[in-house]
Amino acid sequence: QQNELEYAFQSLQKFPSFSWQAYQEQQDQYRNSISNFTSGVRELSKSVKSFIANASSEQRSVTVSGTGVTGEAKAGAKIAQYNVSVSQVAASQQNEGKALNASGYGGVAAGISTFAVQVGSNLERHVSVKIVSTDTNSQVLKKFSSAINNSGDGIIAEVKTKNNEQYLSIISKNTGAANRFTLRDLTGSGIGDLQLTNKMVIAADANYSINGINYQTATNKVALDKGNVSLNINAATTGAIKVNVGKDDSKVVSTTQKLVSSYNRLHDILSSSGNNITK
Repeated sequence: QQNELEYAFQSLQKFPSFSWQAYQEQQDQYRNSISNFTSGVRELSKSVKSFIANASSEQRSVTVSGTGVTGEAKAGAKIAQYNVSVSQVAASQQNEGKALNASGYGGVAAGISTFAVQVGSNLERHVSVKIVSTDTNSQVLKKFSSAINNSGDGIIAEVKTKNNEQYLSIISKNTGAANRFTLRDLTGSGIGDLQLTNKMVIAADANYSINGINYQTATNKVALDKGNVSLNINAATTGAIKVNVGKDDSKVVSTTQKLVSSYNRLHDILSSSGNNITK
């Protein structure tokens, strides 16, 4: 029996030693290689689809010869050149009231001040503000601001500070002459005391020409080619400027670079993985 045990022990010694740690490390390498390979394939597939989509589509770009106008175009927009001239930019009316010492008193007399607000052709709205003798000028301005903003009309009032004094700024929400507004006292003299009818910017429409034809709009947005080309009017121009709609190859270049980068990454993964992927 002893001889049999010795024989069995000697037989076991002939088998190569097994390291569980080495086995685990090898399996981790396999898993990491497969994960990196899968990620690389997905990235390459995405880059290929993006490249095909941009290479086959009719991407467009807008270039402008001067300042005052910017634009953009949708894919498939007609390749064209437009001569654009802007004489006036659309504007929102803006009123600025009298500057007051914020911590002082007496900017508006105590009592109920009721005034009318009208924007464009909308119905005139009547708004009331209650002023008490203990209100500071800052509190008075905030009350008028809140009342105007809560009136539900198309203007925005804001208390602003300049040189340690405060005043009320009122601006129409939308540009265009049709969105001008008026303020007038009904009872009390709050509008007059705060000088809120002082216009700093007059509501105006945009006046411009496209290829010699004059247009007037309430906004600074211009649609051309059935909406495929949109222009933004930013300032008046000195004479006509050229707006060119042409092919945009930038996206094709960008997607080509991504495709090459994705391919190189996958190639590097295969090279660094050795036989792990194919085992």
